[in-house]
Amino acid sequence: MAMKIRHLAGWIPALASVAIIGITRRLPLPAGRFLLVGCAQLAGRILPRIHRVGLENIDLAFGDSLSAAEKKRLLRGAIENMALVAAEFHLLKKLAHLSDEEFAACVTAEGLEHFRAQEGCVLIGGHLGNWEWMAGVINRAGFKIAEVVRPLDNPLLNRVVDEHRNASGAVTIPKDNAGREMLRLLKEGYIVGLLADQSPRDNAVPVTFFGQPCWGTIGAVMIAQRGNVPIYCSSLIRTAPGKYHFRVSPAIEMANTGDRHQDLLITCQRCQDAVEEHIRRAPEQWLWMHRRWKPRPRLEQEWQERTGGKLRKENTGDAPAATGGGSGPS
Repeated sequence: MAMKIRHLAGWIPALASVAIIGITRRLPLPAGRFLLVGCAQLAGRILPRIHRVGLENIDLAFGDSLSAAEKKRLLRGAIENMALVAAEFHLLKKLAHLSDEEFAACVTAEGLEHFRAQEGCVLIGGHLGNWEWMAGVINRAGFKIAEVVRPLDNPLLNRVVDEHRNASGAVTIPKDNAGREMLRLLKEGYIVGLLADQSPRDNAVPVTFFGQPCWGTIGAVMIAQRGNVPIYCSSLIRTAPGKYHFRVSPAIEMANTGDRHQDLLITCQRCQDAVEEHIRRAPEQWLWMHRRWKPRPRLEQEWQERTGGKLRKENTGDAPAATGGGSGPS
C-alpha cells in the first residue's frame, strides 16, 4: 500500500506539470504568465521551505550588503522568474521556426563571435533567466547544440519535456554515462551545454560560490580536456516581457600547472566564477531556492583521501559557511 501511495504521489505533480504546459499553450502568453506567476507567489506564501531556503542562500551570498527588504524582493523575483520559465516552456516548439525578423525582435545577442561554426565547444550556464530557451536560441542562431539533461523520474513528464527540447533544435543527452556521447558530438562540431550551478552529489571538487565554500561539478572541465575544446559560459536574461538578451562570455582559461588535481581545481573554480558573474548581472532571475551550499560529507572524505586536504586549504580557503562574505548585486 505504501508503495502505491508513493507511486501516486509521484504522478500527481507530473500530471499537473503536463497540464500546465497544455493550458499555457492554449492561453494568450500574457494570461499564461499572469496565471503561473500568481500560483508561484501563492506557493511561496504557503510553503515555508521556499522562503526559508531562498533567504538563507541570499544571506550567504550577500551578507549585510543587502537590506532585509532587498533580500525579500530578490527572492520574490526568483519565484516569479521560475513561474515565467514554466509559462514560456511550450514556446520551445516555436523557436526554431521564427523568421529572422521575429527572432531579432525578441532576442538580442552578445558574444556569438566566440562560437566557431563546425567547431565543438563546451558551454556552461546556470538556472538563470530563461535557461530552458538557451539551447533553442543557440540553434536559431545557426549552431548545432546538444544539452545534458537529467531524465525526469516520471516517464510521461520526461517524454513531454524532451519532445519540447528536441523541437527547439536541441539534441538531449541523458546525464548518466553521458561522457562518450558528449565527446562524439563535440567531434561533430556541436556546442555541448550543461548547467553547472547546482550542488553535485558526485564527481565534484571544493570551490567557492559567492564567496562561500561548496562543491562544483567537474563534468565540463573533464570533457573539455578530453575533447581538447574551449569552455564558454552563457545566459539568457529576461529584459522585458517577451524580450531576452543572450550573452556568451570569453573562453574560460584552462589551468596547466602540470598537477592534475591542481589544474582541475583551478579550472573548476574559474567555471564557478564565470557562472557567478552572469548571475550577478540579474540575481533576481536565479534559482535561489536550491540548496547550493549543502554540505557533502562523502565528497569531502573522498577529496581528503585524494589530496590530503591541501588543495582545499590552499585554493578555496576554510571560511565558515555562514559569514555572508559576498558583495551586493552589480
